[in-house]
Amino acid sequence: ASAALRVGLFTLLPLSRAEKRTYTMRLFMGLDTHADTLLLGCLAGLVVAWGVFPQTAGWRRGLHVAGWLSLAGLATMLMRSHHEQYSYYYGLAVVLALMAAILLVWWMVAPPCILKFFELSPLVGLGRISYALYLFHMPLVQFCRPMRASWGVAKTSLVVISVSLLLAILSYYLIERPVLSLRHRRQGLRPVADDVPARAA
Repeated sequence: ASAALRVGLFTLLPLSRAEKRTYTMRLFMGLDTHADTLLLGCLAGLVVAWGVFPQTAGWRRGLHVAGWLSLAGLATMLMRSHHEQYSYYYGLAVVLALMAAILLVWWMVAPPCILKFFELSPLVGLGRISYALYLFHMPLVQFCRPMRASWGVAKTSLVVISVSLLLAILSYYLIERPVLSLRHRRQGLRPVADDVPARAA
């Protein structure tokens, strides 16, 4: 329903080309028009958490093939596309989310050798603060946008990245860990950081 709403709003609204370009941000940021991609991520998490993925050799081989194809597809989209492109609002956003979900299931259920690279401590740490990075970077991008003219794109981007990292680290240690520890103490569980394997983080 969310995907259909996104396509319908983008296709049926009588907007000019310039107006549609601006409208893509509303479609990209709106929960009602982005829920399908979020729910695919939730589904990937449930498949792993519930252990429902078949463990036969044939299924694992198929997952490896699908994983490599998804990795290639995501890399191609990263280099050649942008979230404002119209194709995302005609269905490509679902394909992107599906490839990301396949990649996550692949790495958790049948991890390839390349995954050892992602077990490096700096990358595991980055994974732990990744949600806070996601939350903080966009407001900082918008706040620093007027500074591009005087500072330049490279310097502005460096400031955004540095401040986003700092805020994400502070958020993790001052908010996330204390809250999670409190919740797990009430439930009689160990802290989340101790339960999650390095590659999951």
